[in-house]
Amino acid sequence: MDRTGRQYVRKLDDALASRSEGPRMFSQKDYRLATSWYEQGVPLGLILDLLSRRKVAARSLSQIASRVEESWKAVCAGKLQADSGPETVAAGDEGPELQLARALEEAPPTSGLYSLLIQLLEDFRAGEAPETLERLIDQELRGAVRPEQLQEAEEQARNGMESHRRRMPPEVFRETIRKAILARLRRMTGIPRFR
Repeated sequence: MDRTGRQYVRKLDDALASRSEGPRMFSQKDYRLATSWYEQGVPLGLILDLLSRRKVAARSLSQIASRVEESWKAVCAGKLQADSGPETVAAGDEGPELQLARALEEAPPTSGLYSLLIQLLEDFRAGEAPETLERLIDQELRGAVRPEQLQEAEEQARNGMESHRRRMPPEVFRETIRKAILARLRRMTGIPRFR
């Protein structure tokens, strides 16, 4: 699992720990669920939002697994927005500027990704609207990454969504795949969300 995947799992572990009374351990089942959700492209904010809505603190991810699956299916069917829940983050999480700076450290200086990250950082510092930054990412990210990264993201997205194909109209399926590919590329490259 890549660094972003490990961070995703760790944030879910931290979220469970902060909501539990007394000591608890992130079980193998929790780890498998978190890994599966990461690979499917389930937004972290969706899961954290469901955890925060529980009246009784969850002691494991399996307690919310069915709700996560239902919510993600609704997103995939176009009935909900993937980012409709607040993107809950733990105290001390990095802001977009620092995340972009860290992503720049990892990107090869002569790559299209490096150029895109520089543009995003400059636009962010200039106070550009989040919608504009998101639009730039939507338009440029697929062409900025290495071909093997794009291929990996496409394969993961298609594999994760194939079982949902028959339940979605073709145009919704195509758009969901497009968003899932972008979400995976963002995780691979460390590009934050701006809204």
